[in-house]
Amino acid sequence: MSGDTEPAYTADKVRDILQDVLAAFNNPENVSKLEEARLSAGNDMVKLMKTSFPIVAQIQMDIISKHGFRGDGEGAVRFILATKALEKEDAEIANLNALVRPYFMPSMTSSTNQSGETLNS
Repeated sequence: MSGDTEPAYTADKVRDILQDVLAAFNNPENVSKLEEARLSAGNDMVKLMKTSFPIVAQIQMDIISKHGFRGDGEGAVRFILATKALEKEDAEIANLNALVRPYFMPSMTSSTNQSGETLNS
């Protein structure tokens, strides 16, 4: 996409993009890349973010660029802002975005003691 022309931020468009992003995250090749990043990071959250975030961001940028957003950080920010604005009035967008978020902020496996409190390692 060239210039500063932005796509229309309709609920239907954002819903379609979120569904495509989730499908891309679940593509076997991308699942493998993300699993490899998770395994190489072990229990180091910083390392996990350094290895998985660029993969996840690139996957999302590839998808949003196919829908008319810029395929760079600025396009990603504009898409996120459009999503945030629309999820307040569209439950399906809110649900889809809730499924996307953990890819950007993966949870770490934590140990718990017998009372259910998380132990620091």
